[in-house]
Amino acid sequence: MCALLLVSTAAQAASGGKFVLVIDAGHGAHDVGAMGSFSYEKDINLRVALAFGRLVEQRCQGVRVIYTRKTDVFLSLSERAQVANREKADLFVSVHTNSVEDGHITFGCETYTLTTDKAAFNLGIAKRENRITVYEGRGGKEVGFDPNKTESHIMFEFLQSQNMQQSVDFARLVQKQYARNGRVDKGVKQANLQVLREIAMPGVLTELGFISTPEEERFLNSDVGVKILSTCLYNAFCDYYAAYGHPNARPQQIALSREETARRAPKPVEGEGEAEVVPVETKKKAEEPKQKVDQTPAPEQKKIGTGED
Repeated sequence: MCALLLVSTAAQAASGGKFVLVIDAGHGAHDVGAMGSFSYEKDINLRVALAFGRLVEQRCQGVRVIYTRKTDVFLSLSERAQVANREKADLFVSVHTNSVEDGHITFGCETYTLTTDKAAFNLGIAKRENRITVYEGRGGKEVGFDPNKTESHIMFEFLQSQNMQQSVDFARLVQKQYARNGRVDKGVKQANLQVLREIAMPGVLTELGFISTPEEERFLNSDVGVKILSTCLYNAFCDYYAAYGHPNARPQQIALSREETARRAPKPVEGEGEAEVVPVETKKKAEEPKQKVDQTPAPEQKKIGTGED
């Protein structure tokens, strides 16, 4: 009788049946990230990440939230990914703030998933980090697992494809919430990001706004800005959790008032420069050309600040 393979990350089983969400506040300590006229990226990332996590903790009982950092400390990109892998996370969300060179003005939010040409590397991580259980027949008897077998490799590839699709799904939900709540939607994009290459679950890196644009910097550092951005991430997570978490999960979303969303940073004036940027982890040099989800090449633009590469 042919063995039937059942693929599972075993994350929820390992955490008492709870969905595990890892929230990563980018940069920290001496790695300040992008710099504005009066603030650092590392501090904006942390405020929004903690606010997002608190909303999930308060309103989603079936979810366990793990933070890569809760204070102003430094972690390497590999250490951040290791937290997610060690905790057998179901979803990884890395929070960052954007920037462009002096003289350019741009607004809005964008969310990245891993570029498809790095799937082979990520597949190796999935093989190492994910638990695969092999069952035979209708009785579901466990018969063991050999990662070198052809059928096992097929299941790993299936898992990798599923992770990539779910990453795109969550990224689209995030961008939908940004747009719904008054932010400029710069779209879902793909890039070769180390922190996403090294995780074994669906994951995204989201850019909250442009610290290099004065209006955006003020918004990103304001209480209402933190509330809007963290609520967008929370509402997107609610939709994702309903689709991929517990089958009966229907966490209640938060409706922001018109007064709150009206206080967003203004949209760009026609004629002002809208520069494309390289993601946070490639501020010093781009590893590869950035691509949108449809694989259409996008132009490169050096990003200021301290890089994580």
